[in-house]
Formats: sequence, C-alpha cells, structure tokens
Amino acid sequence: MRKRIEQAKSLLATTTLKAGEIAIMVGYHDMNYFSLAFKKHTGVSPIKYREQVQKK
Repeated sequence: MRKRIEQAKSLLATTTLKAGEIAIMVGYHDMNYFSLAFKKHTGVSPIKYREQVQKK
C-alpha cells in the first residue's frame, strides 16, 4: 500500500491527471477507498496534496 501511495504522490505532483485516473493507475478501483487510504497515509486528500505541492 505504501508503494501505491508514494507512486500516487509522485503522479499528483508531476502530472495533470485527475485523481480518479491516478487511483486506477496505482491499482485502486474505488476512488473513495483511494482517497481514504491516501488521506490516512499523508494526512490530506489527493486534491489537497496536489494543491500544496503546486504552491511550492
């Protein structure tokens, strides 16, 4: 699971793909489950993570 989240973080930071597309690419077929797992590991939702990374 950690590898999937790390891959998703990388894709969120470097691409303009939608969060749902990234979820499927890293092996999650349920966007809600992906969002919950991502938030559990990072403390923020995938969208908030992208916003934070883009501000830097």
